Amino acid sequence: MTLIDKMPTLSKIQAAIAATAIALTLVGGMGCASKASDGECAEACDNVVAIGMSELEAKMAQDPDLKAAGDTGKELVKKQAEALLKSIKESCVSECSKKGTQKQADCLKNAKSSADFANCK
Repeated sequence: MTLIDKMPTLSKIQAAIAATAIALTLVGGMGCASKASDGECAEACDNVVAIGMSELEAKMAQDPDLKAAGDTGKELVKKQAEALLKSIKESCVSECSKKGTQKQADCLKNAKSSADFANCK
C-alpha cells in the first residue's frame, strides 16, 4: 500500500473542514444592517480559518489512516487543508466586505467552534 493509499482522500479533508465553509454561506446571505468594515471582516475570517485548522488538526490526530501515513502523510494533508482554508478565507473576506454586517462579523470573530457559526445570522 502506498502513502497515497493510506492518506485520507481530498473529500475526507473537505468534510473535516466543511463546517468552516458554513461561515461563507452565512456571510453571503447578510441583510442590510450596519455594514462590517474590511478590518472587522478580516478579523472574523481569521477566526473562521483558525477554528477550521484547529478542528482539522484534532480530526487528523484521530484519523487511523493518517496515523499510518506518518509525518509525511500528515504534512501533505495539512498543506492541502491550508490551501483550502486560504481559499475559504479569501472568499469569506470578499463576501463579508460586500454584504457583511457588524453583528455577523462580531459573531464570527467571537465564535469558539464551527458549531457557533450557525448563530451568526
